Amino acid sequence: MSDIRSRRVSATQWMNLGRAVDTLKRSKIFIDDTGAIDILELRAKARRLKNKENIGAIFIDYLQLITTHSKGNSNASREQDVARISGALKAMAKELNIPVVVLAQLNRAAEQNERPKLSNLRESGAIEQDADIVAILHRDKEKQTDTKRDTDKPLPAELIIAKNRNGAIGTKELAFFDKYTLFMDPSNTSEEQF
Repeated sequence: MSDIRSRRVSATQWMNLGRAVDTLKRSKIFIDDTGAIDILELRAKARRLKNKENIGAIFIDYLQLITTHSKGNSNASREQDVARISGALKAMAKELNIPVVVLAQLNRAAEQNERPKLSNLRESGAIEQDADIVAILHRDKEKQTDTKRDTDKPLPAELIIAKNRNGAIGTKELAFFDKYTLFMDPSNTSEEQF
């Protein structure tokens, strides 16, 4: 975005940007940017979209921004709220028979460890319990802040499959282009494709 604002975009990049805009215009992507949406409102909107547009998946950015009205207890902890939200999202996925992909924050303890793990999911063990798959993106903090590095080259990253109810767990090496906020397979990383 800074390159676009400062008009440092090549003709090839403009063409690629135009193609991406056309693709997005034709795609059936529905974005609801309601702030602090209540879980009941989210489920109602998801049902309507499923009935009207037959959506194939829901992506939520991010779980801790969803709110809930704690039943009769205004002092319910946020951990209990997140557990309630996590359970409601699992029920919604089953009801609509579509995947629900939910981003969630990790707690600060993740910064102390070399690599994040399931116990670093913020505010609730219920997320770990309800999720079929937990995937964690990880990048080495020191390499990210190295001011002497070539910013056109990708940074090493990992996709950690920390839980997989129906399959294997493990780690996949990725390449991260911070310039584009893009993760790719490291064997297919050419700057020219952008």
